[in-house]
Amino acid sequence: MHLQSILSIALGFLSLTTATPTPAIESTEELPLEQGPFGIVSVSDDPYWNNLTLIHSHVGAATNIAQLASSPAYTWPYYINMTGGFTYDPIDRLTKQGRLRYRVEGRDDIPFNGNLWFNTSSNAAALYISVQTPLYTFGFDEKGWGDFLGLDGIFDRWYVCQQLTSYGFKWGVTWRMGEGEVDASRGCTKISLKRIKL
Repeated sequence: MHLQSILSIALGFLSLTTATPTPAIESTEELPLEQGPFGIVSVSDDPYWNNLTLIHSHVGAATNIAQLASSPAYTWPYYINMTGGFTYDPIDRLTKQGRLRYRVEGRDDIPFNGNLWFNTSSNAAALYISVQTPLYTFGFDEKGWGDFLGLDGIFDRWYVCQQLTSYGFKWGVTWRMGEGEVDASRGCTKISLKRIKL
């Protein structure tokens, strides 16, 4: 083999082993939104109120929320799927801890109206929604995955409070508008709501 050929092969091999690797080009394309269905889970400094998950639920006579938000026929990108009704799923009968569930499907804000109520002392009339005006819109933060749920762009405004209702004594998961603390004498505890993948 000619010396020139040997030298060419050697130089080629050397260039393969010492070449600076081409840096990976970072894609500027946004990641696609994660597809539903999603659920909402509560987050609190008080562990008693953690992991109250909102998915599919039984609605009482006090609400027409299913007519407001349960059908994609309204052309809303997100809708609340009420098929099967609301259910209270006890996971610890001693502490009355449990999960409240509804299913969120779609990729946009959720038009929603009212307060969520649940009864920790009985599975009778486990949850109802008190429909009120105006119709609020809450949606997921645009920043990405597993972000907190906001109402009209405001986060961390949900509270668990003791309430006396027409269904008896209940703990209500309620959103409070404005600033200031909720009356502590009613046993209110602030919670956040976080999106989860079902």
